[in-house]
Amino acid sequence: MTLPGLVEKPIGAQATVEFEGMIPQASGVLLDRLELSVPPIQLPVKGKIQLGERFSIDAALSTGTLSLSRVPEWIAKGGFEAGNIELSLDMKGKDLD
Repeated sequence: MTLPGLVEKPIGAQATVEFEGMIPQASGVLLDRLELSVPPIQLPVKGKIQLGERFSIDAALSTGTLSLSRVPEWIAKGGFEAGNIELSLDMKGKDLD
């Protein structure tokens, strides 16, 4: 997985994506939980995410305290090398919003 300037995951580096949701009869996918895990980092997103012909999101991400020294080297840290960060993000929108 590569996102230029942000992350370039080497082959063999552990990373998982977990999700819970359902596939409604109409179309698309409705997710209640999505989590990206790159040990020791976990990025849990909880709420509602609708994917398909229509897109909507009403979800939140909260990491708790992360030590930058434990973040894998292949993940960009914006020039920071030490210290702790805590990330909290609320996301709301639909379609092209």
